[in-house]
Amino acid sequence: LLASEQIAPEWNVIMAATVIAMLPPLIVLLVLRKSFVQGIAMQTTK
Repeated sequence: LLASEQIAPEWNVIMAATVIAMLPPLIVLLVLRKSFVQGIAMQTTK
């Protein structure tokens, strides 16, 4: 790209992509939250 071109980032697209990228790990964490906490607790009591 040329330095003289003024291209503004499309923030709505960037934010939409960020939210979409965050959804799968968040869903997995919410679904497995109880077993995740139990696993951490079991390792600390060993």
